Parts: sequence; structure tokens; C-alpha cells
Amino acid sequence: AKGLVEEFTAKNGRKRYRLEHPQKLQDYLNHQEQQLHTVERQLDSALPDLISRYQLAGNRAGVSYFEGMEAFQRILDDSLTATETIDSFLDPRALAPYEEENRAYKKKRFERNVRKRILVADTPENRARYLERSNEWTIARLVKDFDQSFGTDMQVYDNKVSYLTLKRGALIGLIIQDPFIAHLHRAVFASLWATAEPIGFRPPEQ
Repeated sequence: AKGLVEEFTAKNGRKRYRLEHPQKLQDYLNHQEQQLHTVERQLDSALPDLISRYQLAGNRAGVSYFEGMEAFQRILDDSLTATETIDSFLDPRALAPYEEENRAYKKKRFERNVRKRILVADTPENRARYLERSNEWTIARLVKDFDQSFGTDMQVYDNKVSYLTLKRGALIGLIIQDPFIAHLHRAVFASLWATAEPIGFRPPEQ
């Protein structure tokens, strides 16, 4: 079954067995290693949510913490599980060095039909950015007198709040799963959203 032994029929009609070429051992080991990496990736993807659910079962807030580019990837990947519109506070200038990664994330988000509302500071750069990039999956509004130097992306979705600091060389990601904390952040966002200036794509009136 592992491909390490060959079966053949001898001249007398009896079945015989002999070892395959020793290179087969390396091939088998490589195959096992690939399978292990696949399982590791699946576990890495599922582990934050499993930990959060485990902690919530004990009436504790579920908290997951990451560092480096793993933080960037984990925070974005988790937001793709959102079953409702994501509400986000964003410092677009801090996101600029990760444009390639963000482009790949947006493609996945659009494919999964995950919508996002973003609040950003009212600056000429942000006006130009979201006049061009707003669409049915990404709607931005501008907040006057809003300090955009926080260098962080905060997202609220389902019962989660995520934070991603975007400083090069010091990426930190945090996911908090708690309905009360999420509700508080969503209420603050909704209050600012109601008074912020729409820009770019505007969804049809409901």
C-alpha cells in the first residue's frame, strides 16, 4: 500500500515480493511530508476559531494573538468567514506597504461576497483612493477631524473584533470573540457612519 514492495508472479506461479528501489523510500517520505503540511495548514486555519469557541464555552472571551506576517494573514483570513457586512476603521497610509497582499485579500472577499464598510480620515489622498476603489463590496465614508495616524486596521464582524497594527517589522494581530465587545464597537462605528460623508459608490436606497 505504501509503494515500497513490489508483487510479482514467479515461473512456478507463486506470488513473490521484493523491495522496490531505495529511491521509493524518499518518494514515500516526501509524500508523507506533503500530507502533513496540508493537515498543518488546515489546522492553522481552524485553530483560532476552535480556541475561541472553546474559551467561550467556559464563559470567557475568546482571544487569539499573532505576530509578523502571520498576523496579517490570519486577521484577513478570519474576516473572510464573516456572515455579515464587516465594519472597519482603517489607516490607508499604513496599509500601503501591503498593497499586493491586500489585493489578493480583496479578490477572495469579492468572490465570497463579503461586503465591507470603511471609515477613514477626510484627506485628499483618501478621497482620491475611495473615489476610485469604492464598489458594491467596499463602501467608504470620510470622517472630518479624524486622526488617521493610528496605523491600525480594526474590523467588526459577527461576534468578533480584530485589530491589526500595520507597522513594518512590528505587525501584531488580535482577534477578540465576544458578543458584548463586538456590539460596543459596532455601536460606535454606526454612530460615526451616520454622520460621515459618503464617497464613491453608493448602494441603492433600501
